[in-house]
Amino acid sequence: MFKRLILEDWHMLIPVVAFLLTFAVFLVLSVKALLMGKKQSEHMASLPLLKDDGLQRNNKYSDLK
Repeated sequence: MFKRLILEDWHMLIPVVAFLLTFAVFLVLSVKALLMGKKQSEHMASLPLLKDDGLQRNNKYSDLK
């Protein structure tokens, strides 16, 4: 069945471009995380632990419950 499948040379370009794009996004996010300040890092680390007790009224999605 796959004997009739004709692969062109440019088809190898698609996985290479996808890998390079993924690697570039990973590299940018890693550098951004490494250069993040201590205060912002602590804020980001505590985000999942914050309780929703109604004090954050400026959240535009809080009214969608």
